[in-house]
Parts: sequence; C-alpha cells; structure tokens
Amino acid sequence: MPRLPRISIEEVLYYITCKAPREQRLFQDDDDYRTYLDLLRKTKENNHFKLFAYALMDNHLHLLLELEKGGNISEIMQGLNTAYTKYYNGRYNRKGHVLHGRFKATYVEKEAYLLKVTRHIHLNPSKLDPAASPEDFPYSSSRGYIDPRSGALPDRAPNLKDEIRIVLDGLAGEDKQTGYREFLASADEKESERIHKALRRGGFLGSKEFVERIREEIEARSKPQVTKTAETQEEVAPSQAQEKRETEEDIRARWTPWLAPIPRGVAAVAAGIIIVTLGITGFYFYSDGRNPDSGSGREVSEAGRPTVDTDRREVALDEAAMELKQKEIELNRKEAEMSAHLKARLASLETQARRSLNGSVWTIRVTGGSGKGSKQSYEDRLKFERGRVRSEKFGTRGYVASNYSIRMLADGETVVWETMQRNKSKGMVYWKGELRGDKMSGVVAVRTPSSKAQNFSFSSENMEVAL
Repeated sequence: MPRLPRISIEEVLYYITCKAPREQRLFQDDDDYRTYLDLLRKTKENNHFKLFAYALMDNHLHLLLELEKGGNISEIMQGLNTAYTKYYNGRYNRKGHVLHGRFKATYVEKEAYLLKVTRHIHLNPSKLDPAASPEDFPYSSSRGYIDPRSGALPDRAPNLKDEIRIVLDGLAGEDKQTGYREFLASADEKESERIHKALRRGGFLGSKEFVERIREEIEARSKPQVTKTAETQEEVAPSQAQEKRETEEDIRARWTPWLAPIPRGVAAVAAGIIIVTLGITGFYFYSDGRNPDSGSGREVSEAGRPTVDTDRREVALDEAAMELKQKEIELNRKEAEMSAHLKARLASLETQARRSLNGSVWTIRVTGGSGKGSKQSYEDRLKFERGRVRSEKFGTRGYVASNYSIRMLADGETVVWETMQRNKSKGMVYWKGELRGDKMSGVVAVRTPSSKAQNFSFSSENMEVAL
C-alpha cells in the first residue's frame, strides 16, 4: 500500500518502527543502546509527546507514543534519528545511513489497543529467546511495568512513570505489576498474530469508525487551502491573500521564525545581533568597494602596501565580530536560563494544580454518543481524592477509582488530566479533561465487549470541595 502522509494528530497512538539496512546492526554494544535511550529521553523532555513503550533490538526498534498539543511526529523522529546517526558514524568512523529509510508509523486507536500494543512491544524480544521472560531484556520498557521500584532500567532511560500509570490503570485488581505480568502471559496467539500483521502492514489499527475518522483527517489536512478575493471571486493561493493582510507581527514571524517562540526580552537581544551583523556586512562591502581597480578590493598605496585607513577598518571589523560573538554567547545563556526557569515553573504549577484538584467534586454534563438515535445527555459527578478519580455513574457499573496523570500546558493556565478505568466485564472508560480556572471540559470514550465504542464530551456545571 502507498505510504500514508505523516501528519500529526492528537488522541491517537503512533506505533513506530525503525530498521537498520540489510545485514547491518543498529546497536553494536551496551554503549550504543544506552546512548539511544539517552537521546530518546532528551527528545521526550524537549518535545510534546507521551512514550508508552519501547524495545531496542540489535537491528531494529519499536516505539509507542502519543502526541500532545504542539507535537509533530516527523520533527520528533527526524531529530532523534539524525542525532543517533551522527553519534554512530562518529564513533565507528563511518559515513552514510544508519537506518534503512525513514521511520514507519501506524495509527493506533488508543482506547482499544493501548494495552495490547504495549504487550506486543514487550513480547517482541522474547521471539529471539522464547525461554526468557520480557523483564530479562534490559533495553525494553517492560521492566518499568513489572517492577518499577527495582531500578532495573538504565540510568539514562526515559521517565515513563505517568505513562505506565495510565496503562496499568486499564487492568483490574489492586496489584498492577502482577496483573501486567499475567496479562503478558495471557497473550492469545491468534490475536497476537492479527495485531502483528496489522502493524507490519502499517496504516491503521482500530475500529472501522476510527479508520474513517483518521482518513478524513488526513484528507482534510492534505487538501491545499484556497481563498477568494471579493473583487474578482478568483481563487488565489493563501500566500497571495495573506500578503495583503500582513501585520508587522506577521512579517517579523515570517522573516525571523526562530525568534517567534523566544520571549520579547531575548528577542530584542537577537534582533540587536541581526542589526549588528547587517551593519558589519554593509560596512565591509562599502569599504571593499572603495578601490575598484584593486583585485583584492582593498585600498593600497603607490608602493602596493595597504593604507592606514584599510588597516583601521580591518581592526574595527575584528572588534565588531568579537562583539557579535559575545552577544551570541549571551543570547544562548539567556535562552538556557529561561528554558530551565520555564520547566521549573511548569513543574511547580503542576504540583499546585494536583493539590488543588485533590478533594474536589465536579458535577458535569455529559453529551454525545455514536450512531443514529444514540445521542445521550446525562449528569455525572467526578470525585478527585488522593491521586485517584472516581465517576459516580460508572462506579455503579463496577468501574473503580483509578490513578490519573496530570500536566500543565505551556500557557501556565491549562491543566490536563487523564485516566483509564476498567471493570470485571472487560469494559473500559477513557477520560481526558482540561481544567482552566474553575471550569472543566473534556472527552470520555466508553467501550464494552458487547457494543461499539461511544464517544462523549463533558463540561462542568458545578465544583465543590469535599469535606
């Protein structure tokens, strides 16, 4: 099948595979494995995505991730693979490709296949040694699931604490680690083979409704955007229409896109550097053109030696270049300080948000459903207590309270939480909410073995603090 466009969609899992060229290896020794994990950790820290599982084999690797707002799957994987290629070629004094082509991605329906695809990845190393247990393989995230307190994962491996909690909350019972070990052992051969073939083929893994939704999303994003002018009603390219409406901010963002995410204080320093650079360049070409008869462009005396004026200009040029370099160093320092400050600030806000959410009870209005005639609207109550959340309505159906993950968006005002709940009948409910001030909204997906998945949205009507 033709390769699908690598667009970035939230609320969808990406099953990623990368392979070495034929008869070559991606990892020669432990240092290579650990370096890749270190690069994966840094990529995760600096980008917007969750990493649910990974397994690094000698000639290929598996990743399961989910994009967050602002994440871009192509940029993430290109940056990661480029960094590893540079390391590998430098260490082994070689040139050329380390990976066979670009990465391969499959769109996976999260609600139905998060647990199953995580298991698929963790069981993959066992194909090399069927007698070995998944946790015996050191470069897989399975150890973090089975015994997260053992410290068995490499020191530089990514932190998957929140992601592991989300996955394990999908299992029934209190002892989640034992439950996951049993879940690995209970893999059905026919179902595992079906999932393996679907992932190997690529494209999609999910329900018919999921596949249709993603195809529509791909088609919508792949279409070129056109607009019409009021005078001629002729279709014109977006760039032409935009040119007439560009503001000063638009021009600044278009010509200096790397300044856009930098705070204004730092941007002013960067703009100053650009002005100094242009000034130096203009000065140089001005002085270079003073003597058009000279092959070198420099002013010379009758004896053929550079004039004093030329020497002074060269000294001034060197001093200006040194000043430019110092300003660049200062800019880099300020960027690093602001990045560290932003991360610390967001971590502090997340802690405050978790404390504020604890002990609160939210009355919500849930609306939606799937299929004709199945639209619903009902009231529910969500109670957050001791790091767990419970739905009053689903609690009557056997869905127990579950741990939830929480994160603060870069705006410093929006809190995102999510969790997954199951009951003994193998039903599953996935919650994701956004909290901004005293308002909450989000989505909830419900799936049971006897019915199709149903998707709802919810918004808060009232919030109270439990005493």
